[in-house]
Formats: sequence, structure tokens, C-alpha cells
Amino acid sequence: MFAGLPLRTPSTAVRALLLAICCHATSCAGSQPAPVQDQSIDLTAPDEPEPPPPPARKPKWCPKDDAACSISPPSEAPAEENTEPLDGSRSYVVELSPDDPVKGPALAPVTLIVFSDFQCPFCKRLTLTLAELSMEYSTQIRVVWKDLPLPAHAFAQPAALLGREAYVKGGSHLFWEVHDMLFTRQQDFNDETLKEIATFFELPWPPREQHQAFLDQTYEQVLALNVRSTPTTFVNGYPIVGAESLDVFEQAIERELEKAKASAEPR
Repeated sequence: MFAGLPLRTPSTAVRALLLAICCHATSCAGSQPAPVQDQSIDLTAPDEPEPPPPPARKPKWCPKDDAACSISPPSEAPAEENTEPLDGSRSYVVELSPDDPVKGPALAPVTLIVFSDFQCPFCKRLTLTLAELSMEYSTQIRVVWKDLPLPAHAFAQPAALLGREAYVKGGSHLFWEVHDMLFTRQQDFNDETLKEIATFFELPWPPREQHQAFLDQTYEQVLALNVRSTPTTFVNGYPIVGAESLDVFEQAIERELEKAKASAEPR
């Protein structure tokens, strides 16, 4: 699979994270009726060998009954890895790169930083919520994309690299077009589908090796922040894990808008 797709060897810390993901990608837990209740898939159960799922089907570790694809730390985490769970009441500093795809006004008072995976079904669900939020708060929020392709998803990394090709060629505008196409065709992911998308947008296939370094930078952030699920969204630094409901995101945004309004009022 992906013969000819160039993949650069990740750093030691990144290899540790990837090993953790692969070693624990064997089980899932939690269920959720509509609306979503449980927000993560537990990949910490004892390892059991499991063949990879057919490319066109949803992987077993992302069942439709749950709301996020999760990572778990290795049994012996490297020293530079943060092992504290994300705290929803705390605002984290999430550094942005000038090469991160962005949608929305640069001076918007609320920034949503999304760690996401093109093959994660819950990330696809979140895109619908983000689209609604972008219409509802068109002048008040901006969305920043961070690639977090899970190795448990066979086509997530090449899809992420294809997204990087789009950004390099056409900036954020072309990236979001390719982003939408990738999620639209998620259920059909295979080598040929990704090649078709690349051809449609006149992008190189396979993607160039140089883009792996950018993905590695995101993995380093994942280690530092201890992001353990896709999707994970930081709303002005406050984490929301999983494909939460529109109401949850609206409440978080309104809270931040109130803060911005209060800070702007003369004292």
C-alpha cells in the first residue's frame, strides 16, 4: 500500500507517540445515543492482533456509536511528553505556524484550533458543526487546522500530506477546498481515490517528502499538550474533545465573546 509514497523517518519523540498509537489501536469503549454522550474511543485495552480494516469501511476503533478517535500514551512515556489529561477549565497556549491553514478574519476575537484527521469519522462530523459556526459567527471566529493523522487510519497520513500540497500551491483557500473534498469522499478512501482528488486539483501524487517535517511539528505539539483524541478543538485555548454538539461550541464561543466585550469596555 502506498508504494512510492515517500515517508520521512520521524523524530524520537514522534516515533514514541506513533508507537503508542499503533500499540493501543485495538479496542473501543463507550456508546452514545443521539445526541452524543460519550466523547472518546478508549485505545488503552490490552493489545490484541487485529488485521487492518477494508479501506472503504469505518475502522473498528472508530465505531459510529462514539464521538472521537483516541490516542493513549505508551507505558513508559518519554520525558518530554506531557501525561496530564486536558483540563476543559484551563486555557492552553497552542502555538500557531504561519503555514497553518486558516479560515476567518485574522483579527477575530475567538480562534478555534482544530487537531484533526481526514479519516476520522468524528472529525468529519465536526466539519458540519464548524461550517454552521462559521456562518453564525462569520466575523467573530477563525478556524485553524492542525493535522493529526492517526497511524491506525491507513489513509490519514497521505491525505494530510495531500492537504499540505494544496496549501503550498494555493494557500488556505485551496487547502479548504481539498479539505472539503477529502471529507466528502472519506468513505471511499483508498489509493485511487486520493490520486483522483490530487489529479482533480492538479496536485502532485504521491505527495512530496518535504511535507512530513510539517506534520512532525504538529506531533511535537501533541506531545507537549497531551492531545489524545481526534478531533480536539481549542477555543481560545480551552479544549473541547470529540465531535461535541453545536450547543457546546456555541456556549464556549459566547463565553469568549463576553470576555472580549468586557475587556474592550472602558474602565
